[in-house]
Parts: sequence; C-alpha cells; structure tokens
Amino acid sequence: MTKKTILYCDDKPSWIEKFTERHSNEFNIVTFTSGNEFLDELRKLSKHRKKPDLILIDFFHPRYDDQHDQAEKEEAEIKGNAAIAELEKTVVATRDIIDKAWKPFGLTMLEEARELFPDLPIVIYTQQGLSVVENEELKRVATLQGEWLLKGRHKFYESTTLNYMLNRAKHIKNIKNLSLAFTACMIVYSFFPLLSGSGFSLFVILGILLSFFSGFITCYTWNVSKIARKK
Repeated sequence: MTKKTILYCDDKPSWIEKFTERHSNEFNIVTFTSGNEFLDELRKLSKHRKKPDLILIDFFHPRYDDQHDQAEKEEAEIKGNAAIAELEKTVVATRDIIDKAWKPFGLTMLEEARELFPDLPIVIYTQQGLSVVENEELKRVATLQGEWLLKGRHKFYESTTLNYMLNRAKHIKNIKNLSLAFTACMIVYSFFPLLSGSGFSLFVILGILLSFFSGFITCYTWNVSKIARKK
C-alpha cells in the first residue's frame, strides 16, 4: 500500500526529527525548515499539477532571518523561549515579547497553500501557539479551513488525528466525484428520448430539471469553501 505524503515545515529541526521518528513508518514525510523554501515547493507542485496528501505547518517562525545579526537573533529566541515557559501564568504579559521573537508565518503559508490547493487538508502543528494566537488569527485559520494539531502529545493522538483528516478529505472528494457522475448521467438521460426518436416528452423535462438540480448541488459543493474564504 502506497504511503500518504505529508509536507511538513517547522523551523525547529528537533520537532521535525521527533515527528519523522514517530510517523515515518506510516507516512512519506517531506520536511522543510524554511517557510519560504516550503512555499517555493508548493508553487512548483501546483505548477506541475501535483500535490501532497496533507500539509503540516508550524505556526510561529523566527522573525529574524539569516541576514540579521546572529547574536540578535539568538537573544530574541532565548527571550521567546523563556516567555513560553511562563506562558500559562502570564499569557497577556508575554504576548508582546513572543511577538518580537516570532511571527505567525504559518498563517502566510496556510493562505498560499489554500490558494494553490483548495481541497487539501492543511494542519498547523504548534507547541504553545494556540495560547498566544490573536482572535483575528484564529478566525482567519478557521476561514481558510486550517486544522490544529498540538506538539508533544502521544503518537496515537497524532496518528489518529492525521488519518482522520486524510480520510475525511477522501470522502469529500468521493462525494464530489459522485455528484459529477450523477450530473452527467442525468444529462444523458434527459436527451435519450430525443436520440431514440421518441421526441420531446415528460421524460426530457424531468431529466433536464434533475440535471439542473444535480449541477447546482455540484457547484455548491465545490465553491462553498471558496466563498467562505473570501468573507
């Protein structure tokens, strides 16, 4: 049985190593530590009409890139890690400190990934990110139909959640394909009396009405998520 492919982006190699060690036997995992390189890969896949089975992205990424002073970057991350350690006690007070060390680049990756792959399950994999995510960011993730998966939990939890998301996406795709096939059958059915020489009849009217109805359902199913993302 072919393994499902997961594209995973996280600036922390330690989390990549842990996740890969846990799930490499079950999934084909392609990893990135750079959000920009990850987005480049998504663009290449989209251009060649290819896509993974699931996207997994860390929410917070370093605010300072390689062009900044290394000491400044390390100092910001040290302060950020210290702030996370005290997060449960002082969430509001530490929010500004964390914001100076990391930015929610996972949201940027989610936005572009969703634009490139409208029907793909996309999961934000975060350690403590949910504690400091702003309400507007949570709303945006929900609008883009992003999923959340918490780091540091049991392997069974991660595996079960990922497989649930993959199976749900598969079922949705099957429903769309079935709806499309039903529409095609109704179109053929509506014109069958004409092709067989029996002329215009009640069957033609019924077939046309059913075709329009099933076509409407198909279009609605395909576009409802896109309409929601524009709100």
